[in-house]
Amino acid sequence: MFGRRTIGRTRGIVAASLALPLLAGCGSGDERPHVILVTLDTTRKDHLSPYGNGWIATPTLEAVAAEGALFENAFAPIPMTRPSHASMFTGLYPRSHGVRNNTRTLYGDRPMLAPLFSGAGYATYGVVSTGLFREESGFTRGFENFTEKSDPLQGAATTVDRAIEFLREGAEGGRPFFLWVHLFDPHFPYGPPGGWADRYGRDAYPGMIAATLEELARGTAETGGDVTGPMLERIRGLYAGEVSYMDEELGRLIREIDRLGVRERTLLAILSDHGEAFDHDFYFNHDRTLYESTVSIAWMLRWPGRIRPGRITAPVEAVDLAPTLLELAGLSAPEAMQGRSLVPLLSGGSLPERPVILATPDEVDDAFLEKPRRLRHQEDRDAAYRTVLGRVPLDRLPFPRREAIVLDGWKLILDGDEPVELYHLPEDPGEERNRIAEEGGRVRDLLDEYARRIAEIPLEGGETEAPSEETVERLRALGYVD
Repeated sequence: MFGRRTIGRTRGIVAASLALPLLAGCGSGDERPHVILVTLDTTRKDHLSPYGNGWIATPTLEAVAAEGALFENAFAPIPMTRPSHASMFTGLYPRSHGVRNNTRTLYGDRPMLAPLFSGAGYATYGVVSTGLFREESGFTRGFENFTEKSDPLQGAATTVDRAIEFLREGAEGGRPFFLWVHLFDPHFPYGPPGGWADRYGRDAYPGMIAATLEELARGTAETGGDVTGPMLERIRGLYAGEVSYMDEELGRLIREIDRLGVRERTLLAILSDHGEAFDHDFYFNHDRTLYESTVSIAWMLRWPGRIRPGRITAPVEAVDLAPTLLELAGLSAPEAMQGRSLVPLLSGGSLPERPVILATPDEVDDAFLEKPRRLRHQEDRDAAYRTVLGRVPLDRLPFPRREAIVLDGWKLILDGDEPVELYHLPEDPGEERNRIAEEGGRVRDLLDEYARRIAEIPLEGGETEAPSEETVERLRALGYVD
């Protein structure tokens, strides 16, 4: 079944009140840790029990979080699979690594986790559940052993089977190993196997099985293509089933770590690449909004005897993953990486405050859009539903590229160069009260911070952007610049 192939600010952010001291001696000599990175595609953190969800079963993730450090405020730079993973692996923002949609290639001159671990003597393994990480994507670089998606319907069970094979080989190989496992199940279409399809929301709309766009279209035929409240609840239940199924399969991998006797030597990182939208008039998708449902991600680190359990409230970003894993393994992060190691937070210390920068993806290439498969896919989406809860979803309309900054608990969303939404996340986590009209001074401060931070992140090729005179004049007319 499987084919192997060789191939700014000075004010400090502190960790949560419970300090997480990192024990001395990590990453030295023959005690270098095995490193396992599990990425969960399209997984909303508010659908996981360690983040407070009380109706979806995720006991595996709950146990890992209880045994390690959990980041309460982690962000993906772009709510799309390939760009977000590129930031995890390179420590670079999408502006700099260049992978700003799912059609772009991650080129070999970027720093990357697998080659860095391989160069330090680690065995490197990867197994993924989507075709987005084929060899031409650039993500297989540095992996001695890499298994691509082998089945169009590949689920977590198949991926975890292969991951366990790699885990056994690595544990018996006599040198530390780096293993990347990517699970894709919560991504649309929602079709959890077995009893998970009926675990949540079945009573809301018993006749609805939205495993594919075609089935969703058939399910909405009687309503003229509209998704009603009960239908939406059923669809969310199918998504929840995918999350629970993925968690169950992940449990097999975690138990194998224990069975092989490498638990204390294994640094385990689990994080989602982005979330999924069932609100704000944006549904069954994720790449066109910057609300918390799509950009706020789950992230936990476990290393028994090294990282003590606790929750960290400081804002962190996916670009921080690579430098953090490298330092924990006793390796130096390349200076080119724009993320920073979070080891000080794990040790109960602080880091200088830094704005979080977010963006929606670039449009995909025209040649890709014109492929018959993509055209059929878009036609299927348009036929599947006309409205959700009586409103035309935003993702059925032309949607502008957006950017955002998060700082001091405030999120400012820009439509092009114009600020359009402002939310205070601590008191409005659902982003229901747009305060753009009442917080002009704060908007100006956040725009200044955004411009300052963007100037520090070079565009691909080493260039930086300055706002055009037209942009400055428009912002001045709106009262946001002097």
